[in-house]
Amino acid sequence: MNLSDCLNNIKVGELKGQRQVRIKHDSIVLRKILSIIKEEGFIKDFKASGRECVVFLNGRINNIKAISPRLPVKYREWEVFEERFLPSATEGLIIVSTSKGIKTHVQAKREREGGVLLAFVY
Repeated sequence: MNLSDCLNNIKVGELKGQRQVRIKHDSIVLRKILSIIKEEGFIKDFKASGRECVVFLNGRINNIKAISPRLPVKYREWEVFEERFLPSATEGLIIVSTSKGIKTHVQAKREREGGVLLAFVY
């Protein structure tokens, strides 16, 4: 199961109104993305054990999706990709992999970094 499938399982769980979603895949990238969306309040919590993750939902996710192909972005180009993937400049997150780790587009803009787009959520 790849990142796109994992995020799609979360989206389907939200649409069905489920309280939790079980994902039969675990990776460092997925854990980091889940910790970011937990910090931002899009999910309640998640627990990773073995090769499985359980994500506890709170009903805040309208859309979550992996970005494919993983597009490279320079720090001056953030506004273009915000308009492309997010409904408004103040709503949602783009998750990006930078040379200093995986972070949100807001953090990358603040630190004047570019990177590779991984996913978006709003």
